[in-house]
Amino acid sequence: MAGQSYNSLPRGCMVGFAMPFVLVGVAATGFLYWSTYQAYQAQSWVEVPATILSASVKTHRGGDSTTYSVETRYRYDFEGKTYHSDRVSFSPFTSDGDRNWHRAMVRRLKKHASDKTPYPCFVDPAAPENAVLERGARFSLMLLVSVFGLAFGGAGIAMLTLDRNPGWQEKRLQVAQASGQMWRVRSDWEAGEIRIAPLKRLRYLLPCLVLLSILALPTILLLPQEFQRESRWAYLGLIGPFAIAITAVKVFTAVWHQIRRGVTRIQLATVPGVIGGPVTGIIHSSRKLNMPAGVRVTLRCDRAARDSSETRSIAITETCWQDEQTILIDLKQSDANESAVPFDFVAPFDLPDSAPLEDEKVDWILTAKGLAVGSPLDITCEVPVYRTVDSSEDLKRPESLVADFSGPDQPDDILLELGVRAVDGGVRKRWWITGQKTLSGILTLLVFAGGFDLAAFLVFRYEGPWFIGVILGLIGFPLTLGFIHTMLWRCRIETASGMVRIRSGMIPLARWKNIPLDDFDRLSIRQTTRVNEKTYHEVYFQARNRKPITVGKGIYGKHRTLQYAAALWRQVIGSEPPEIKTRSFGDNDKT
Repeated sequence: MAGQSYNSLPRGCMVGFAMPFVLVGVAATGFLYWSTYQAYQAQSWVEVPATILSASVKTHRGGDSTTYSVETRYRYDFEGKTYHSDRVSFSPFTSDGDRNWHRAMVRRLKKHASDKTPYPCFVDPAAPENAVLERGARFSLMLLVSVFGLAFGGAGIAMLTLDRNPGWQEKRLQVAQASGQMWRVRSDWEAGEIRIAPLKRLRYLLPCLVLLSILALPTILLLPQEFQRESRWAYLGLIGPFAIAITAVKVFTAVWHQIRRGVTRIQLATVPGVIGGPVTGIIHSSRKLNMPAGVRVTLRCDRAARDSSETRSIAITETCWQDEQTILIDLKQSDANESAVPFDFVAPFDLPDSAPLEDEKVDWILTAKGLAVGSPLDITCEVPVYRTVDSSEDLKRPESLVADFSGPDQPDDILLELGVRAVDGGVRKRWWITGQKTLSGILTLLVFAGGFDLAAFLVFRYEGPWFIGVILGLIGFPLTLGFIHTMLWRCRIETASGMVRIRSGMIPLARWKNIPLDDFDRLSIRQTTRVNEKTYHEVYFQARNRKPITVGKGIYGKHRTLQYAAALWRQVIGSEPPEIKTRSFGDNDKT
């Protein structure tokens, strides 16, 4: 058992388990397109008046569910002949659970029967005995089938495409436990080489995009007529286009990152990295890096746990330890089209092992970012770090390795990495700060803001329920303001003759403020957003009797934010920073 490899474990059982889910998705897709085709074909059918002979709702009870059907009989004349039919719509289901639709349909039929007025009927001229009362596809039923097909089909595809699922992960965990080598829970950890390629995400994103597009297309085609009918189901139908747009943004971002960054490999010198020992290796980038600017490599240990109370349970991530280096050398030749950046850390003896599968998850995270503007290197990955026979409580990192691998951690490097442009004009010094932005974040915010605004517009345009339009608008308007603020936010700082001239906010609405240099006495940070366990922060300078002024936005990670805040304070204020406080949301205290 100890020598068994995960790759040799059988997968036939999982395929057999996944196929019924996939078949349900295929059946749902077939129903959607068959209904759409039938409705399209019926557009050429001839409309004739029909006499309603009887109409009622029939209830079908069975097991834990109740379904309904319309029982009707009508008569119509076509080309001098009289025909009878009981067909209401093109639905292949004899009954379904949409009670409101069936009752509304029967009410209309009974009204025409009692008023002795004809009901429009659509007849196939090629086969006059083939007639239907409702030739359009039932949008509510198609929307329900779309969700049903997406849930089951998506689950089946996920089982077939994901490298690891809980059952097989448990098998691999058993293999690792039996061998006493817990880093074997992942095949790339076991091999000592971790590949980071943005296009790998397409393995999951493309099936999602294709499945969403296939299942949502029929309902998207019906949206205009549903809005004209003032159907409330149409607003739920907007979820499909929004989901497709968000997934398409993620696909575009992955392709863009692949083109720009290429493939990065983390080659570990020792497998695993050793607690109380070295965590050493080489970062291979398929793009040539600007090494005079350097590469900042960070290793940190994060412990995740859940803080549970009587009312809620939230996930909390704590950074137990962190170290970083600024690497200035490239092991590849200067004329090579790729780069190899070494790193060398020593993990303290008292830290926990990697535990990616435990309830109290422990992750050792390696990040590397080129400090040159526009550098293609920007990666984050998990590396295996465990206590082994080589662990030593007294092991120290050799100073010679530090001197060879890393350069000094200068404040200028930190600010340059985070997009701060400084100009020293002698008497007058200037700083331009634009804030940190990511392409995927901007596009995602744009899609959400535009989607809610478009939905609100369509509600009012087609005179839908006003309260739904108001709710959509109340969600979309702040998102739109947030997008505009993110794109237009700038901070400019000038210092001269003991005064600080600062402007922070949306250009051109932000106004200049003149504050004596000695009045600045407080420095603080605040977490603004949290996405996929990644936290982003803002930095504030504050003078006496004044509100905090934002001097940094969108900075990833609390540790990096603290470094940024201290470095910017030293450059602008010219003194050692005060104790950095953590502010809460809405805290604008002047005291």
